[in-house]
Order: sequence, then structure tokens, then C-alpha cells
Amino acid sequence: MALGVTGLILGSIVRAIAEPYTFPSIATPFYIAKKADLNFGNLKVSAIKDGIIIVTPDNNLITEQISRAKIQRIKEQGTAACFTVTGLPDYTYAITLPESCILTDENSHAITANKFTSTPSVTGTLDSNGIGELHVGATFNVFSEQDPGSYTNLTDVAVTINYN
Repeated sequence: MALGVTGLILGSIVRAIAEPYTFPSIATPFYIAKKADLNFGNLKVSAIKDGIIIVTPDNNLITEQISRAKIQRIKEQGTAACFTVTGLPDYTYAITLPESCILTDENSHAITANKFTSTPSVTGTLDSNGIGELHVGATFNVFSEQDPGSYTNLTDVAVTINYN
């Protein structure tokens, strides 16, 4: 024999509460540290027309003569800028480079660097230890009447990285 139980409760409130745990994930900060400056080397310019010097991200120094420009490297080889990027392992990051910058000498003579390029070019990936290297090159525009001097820019060349 089976016993059946039925009932009707009126006016009762059944309530259930669930309290979720929260797990915030705070990303490891990205760091970028300069290992080497972008250096176009020591140059001797005797020109009728303008010329350019290109330092590629892989440290190739290319001299392009426009018309009859004569640009000669003296003693020092140009080098690309180099940065160490650190963050979360295997994460990718976006790279933003400046469009151009003005370099000046001690007498305020100006010259332009532009066409910045990098390796990796647009997106980099950190290795399994959270480390990557970024190399940056650019084009240095040499004018036929360029004044001799040591040209520098210590503030306008920002390399920006962001987590993707």
C-alpha cells in the first residue's frame, strides 16, 4: 500500500540566496626598457642635392643618394633602437611609432627623422617567459646645406605598447 502525501501551502514565500565569489584578474603591467638608442652614425655630407640615411630595425644602414648627394659614413656604424618588453607570457601587444621628429644640434639647427619602422612591425608577442624585443629604425633626411653638428632628440620619439 502506498501512502500519498499532498498538501497545499498558501501564503508561504520560498526564498533562495546565492552569493557568487568574485575573482578579479589584474593584468601584469607591461614594461618597456630601452637597451639601445637609434643612432645614424657619424656622417660626412658633401652634396649638391638632398639625401637620406636609413637605419633598418635589423641594423642595416642604407645610404640613398638623391640626385648628386654624397653621404659618407665615417667610423661609426648606425644602430637601430632596441627595447625589452615584458608582461604576461604569450600575450600580444600593439606597437605605435611616431610619424616623425625634429633633431637639433647645439646651435638649434634642425633636421628631420621620419618613416619609423619596427620589428615586430604592428603586433608583437611575448615569449613563454613574458619577454620580447622590439627594434626600431627610421629615415634621416640630410640636406645639401646641412650644418655640421651632433643632432639629437631626447623627448619626441615615444614608442607606445598596449596589450591587445
